[in-house]
Amino acid sequence: MKKRFVRFIPLILLIIAALILSGCAKPSGDEQPAASDGQQEQPLCTERTICKDPITRALRNADCSFEQETPCPAGCENGECKPEQTSTPPQAEPIPPAAAEEKPDVPSAKPALNITKKTPTPTSQLCENKWTCLDSQRYGYQSSNCEFSQVKSCPGGCSDGICDPNAPPQETKIVWVLKKQGQKNFDNIGDRYIDFSTDEILEKDVFDQDVKIRLFAQGSMYNFFKVDSPRTNTWVLPKPVQDATYDDCLAQISQATNILELRTGQTVCIKTNEGDYALVGGSWTGFPSEKTILFWRLYGK
Repeated sequence: MKKRFVRFIPLILLIIAALILSGCAKPSGDEQPAASDGQQEQPLCTERTICKDPITRALRNADCSFEQETPCPAGCENGECKPEQTSTPPQAEPIPPAAAEEKPDVPSAKPALNITKKTPTPTSQLCENKWTCLDSQRYGYQSSNCEFSQVKSCPGGCSDGICDPNAPPQETKIVWVLKKQGQKNFDNIGDRYIDFSTDEILEKDVFDQDVKIRLFAQGSMYNFFKVDSPRTNTWVLPKPVQDATYDDCLAQISQATNILELRTGQTVCIKTNEGDYALVGGSWTGFPSEKTILFWRLYGK
């Protein structure tokens, strides 16, 4: 019997080894414990400005939410609004000088001044070709398009189209005359410069600037132009440029500063680097834009 038991020992050892190996086997994938809801992977984004859709620019946060959404009328590309196409606005007729603003401080015996007032060519005749009074102190030749040339001073005054030649001689004094005038709008938002002596009006690069004017984007909610000068030579009149005269500017020169805000219906007075006086202003509703036209006039000796 002892020999018979010894014969079963290998079989018993084999069964014990099988039981030990089955107990050490790893559980299958289906038996792995499921992750709790708190351990689920959270969404993760890179914080930067992107195009939320073809016409909207927005800031995407790290949690993939959006804020600071900005509409892009011309479309959105690479996280930036495309620039809007701007068309050149129709040129409005320059402001004709009023008789009051052409009146000099005092009569003058200065010799004839040959100036031409720049006005657009009309589609039909508006004036009669003749010699006549430009204002109460000046006389010149008026063409059919209402431009004056060969202008001269009338020491004794000008009335009924006649310059009085028999006026008594008077003391010579400074006479401010309209040298030129025009209008301009911005080609884009940002800073633009003016040098009246070289007719560089609202240009991007100007060497010897009289003044700098900044147009803000409408989204910034500024309803004015910022005027900045390298010198203390600018001040504001609370009246439209159409009604303002250089006499108004001279009366308020004590208020001159170098930084100011030009709002709709106001006029900014500027003493240029050459000692002349310029008036700049315009009118707009809401916020000024690239299409807002600024009118200007320059007076000199």
